[in-house]
Amino acid sequence: MDKLQANQEQRSSEPRPHMLKRWFASVPEADRKYMPVPKAFRKARNKPVQKGHIARALDVIYKRVPIIEFLKNKVFKKNASADLVAGLAATGLHFPQGLAYAIMAGLPPGLGMVSTILPVLIYMMFGSSPHTSIGTNAIVSIMIGDMLLEPSLKASMLAASEGGIPDVHLVVNNSSETYKGMNATAASYTFSIESSKGYMDQRIALVSGATLYIGIMFFLMAIFRMGFLVTYLSRSFMSGFTTGVAVHIFSSQIALAFGLKLPPSEGLGKLVKLYYNVFAHVSSVHVPDLLVSLICVTILIAVKIGINEKFKLRIPIPIDFILLVVVTIISYFAQLPSKFDVKSIGVVELGFHAPIMPAMFPVGPLLLYALQIALVTFFLNISVVKILARRNGYEINENIELNAYGMCNILPAFLSILPASVAPPRASLLSAMGAKTTMNGVSTFVIMLALVFYFGQFSNPVRKLCWHQ
Repeated sequence: MDKLQANQEQRSSEPRPHMLKRWFASVPEADRKYMPVPKAFRKARNKPVQKGHIARALDVIYKRVPIIEFLKNKVFKKNASADLVAGLAATGLHFPQGLAYAIMAGLPPGLGMVSTILPVLIYMMFGSSPHTSIGTNAIVSIMIGDMLLEPSLKASMLAASEGGIPDVHLVVNNSSETYKGMNATAASYTFSIESSKGYMDQRIALVSGATLYIGIMFFLMAIFRMGFLVTYLSRSFMSGFTTGVAVHIFSSQIALAFGLKLPPSEGLGKLVKLYYNVFAHVSSVHVPDLLVSLICVTILIAVKIGINEKFKLRIPIPIDFILLVVVTIISYFAQLPSKFDVKSIGVVELGFHAPIMPAMFPVGPLLLYALQIALVTFFLNISVVKILARRNGYEINENIELNAYGMCNILPAFLSILPASVAPPRASLLSAMGAKTTMNGVSTFVIMLALVFYFGQFSNPVRKLCWHQ
């Protein structure tokens, strides 16, 4: 008992811990208790910060012109070498494809080269995908050729013609025949532009009008944020669509690969008619053309699959551009067109056309075909870009892309160009070459300018068979 009492006395003599009662409150409660704010101030604080007109305008510009963000972040410096090589490789396809696709639409070859220059520069400023190679496209050229067969448009060209519709010279079964007033849309015709200048000028003006309408449609789709349409595109649809496009592109070149002169296929089932004509005239295959084609295809496959893909080179070999240069030099100095009758594109008119007012009439047919081309181009472009974006681990803004497509068609339409679109081979090439930003268009723009204004004189001996390889 004494021991217990002694322990209690010892505890009472020790200092007790200080106990402090505190009031616990959240930050808003503490602010209301200790920092009272006038009611008007509290309402103003809860409102979002209102930006001035200039700040809001700058936000819109930053969103619509992605190149400003690239320049601000200076990402183009560390990616300059990769973009330079990728753009150089893409130029190797832009050049021959521009020539070929213009002829597929029944237009002067030089127009295809010009159709590459301005869209590349404009997309570099307004586009967001580093793997979009804007320019000419085989499917678009085929649809433009079909559009120019429309009766009211043909009547418009005939009315503008000074010397009548140009005659079309076809070679079928080794027999030469001339069809009066026939309109060719395939690369199997020759005609004199000078003999029917008004006809060709009106033809170009109609294509420019369709290009302008397509650009306006893209721009309106961007304003109304219709990029959501791509959410309904499944992967199987995008893969199937791009595969179908590849089949049409391959089919458009098969006659050139065999050196055949075929009548243009029109109407329903034109692809079936094309292959029927190919097999019907297979005995007329031009052996030198076939040999050059097989050699080019073999080299391309060997380098792309056997070297670039197999060894995973950091900077893949730009075999497309190298092959174009080598074949051009060989054809020029070996005189393949004159000695072996290897087909070349002949004389190419270089330089930009003088600005013109695109033909806006007849409105009905132009709007109908422009709508078809715009929809096909939209689904093709977005399908290709989304596949490559998924493969390279980034996302795209469909509305920004629509705005870029609109700009690429509206502004250059007054300089006589074909509708601008993505070509799957060029886009895949940019992805394989490791393009990092849209600045890869700088090298393409500069080289195409040089080709158009100076080096284009050496393009005359370019083999037709190498146009789309």
